[in-house]
Amino acid sequence: MKILVMSDSHSGLRFMRECISKVRPDAVIHLGDHYDDAQVLAQEYPHLVFHQVPGNCDQYRCPLNTPKILCYPIGGVRIYMTHGHIHHVKMGTSLLCQDARAAGVAAAVALAKGTGTHDVDIREVQNILIDQNVPLDISIEDCIPGERNEGEAYALLT
Repeated sequence: MKILVMSDSHSGLRFMRECISKVRPDAVIHLGDHYDDAQVLAQEYPHLVFHQVPGNCDQYRCPLNTPKILCYPIGGVRIYMTHGHIHHVKMGTSLLCQDARAAGVAAAVALAKGTGTHDVDIREVQNILIDQNVPLDISIEDCIPGERNEGEAYALLT
């Protein structure tokens, strides 16, 4: 199963569409900052399953009680999904790891711009934090070189 993880799209729908077109994922995880971007794409790609959480810029872009953390199996792997701001990942990944492990997950994904993490259990891939112990291969697809908006983050879980 291919899972495309994206974050901080900030209305960069062209980039997101190009990624979906090139990668042809089975599912998409959108980790916020412009929550409604994923809703637009879910309508355009009804055959794809979208999983999304709001980011720190989404206070008025999603329903009031939208969960900031999702945690359930995707493709047979239990994944902890969050934007990262509520775990203060710019200051370190220990709280993210602690909460993800407490939830009994096999993988944690979160946005982590500029953390420079040194946590041995966490790998940073294009600004997405991913648990090293995840039983999935992790790669980067260069969707459209040079066309990303500042801060857009993406990774491919396979």
